[in-house]
Amino acid sequence: MKEDIKNVIDEQFNNINPTLDDVYNSNSVEDIQKMIEGLNRGVDTINYKNELLKILDHLKELNVSLDYDKNMSVSELEEIINSIKL
Repeated sequence: MKEDIKNVIDEQFNNINPTLDDVYNSNSVEDIQKMIEGLNRGVDTINYKNELLKILDHLKELNVSLDYDKNMSVSELEEIINSIKL
């Protein structure tokens, strides 16, 4: 789980423009806000993935036949949920 969080945050840092070094070397409030927004998107993604996993865990408890892994991507988890026929 910690590794997932780290990966998402690292990915968000890589998507931020300007780079993190530029943010640290500038006093631009806008640059810092962009960095924070990127981090928030990363946290939102992690929370969403955790909710998808909770749904799948609950369905499995209800004896719905599912094959998934906690390391799957959000899109893979969404595909599994979308494929379920109740």
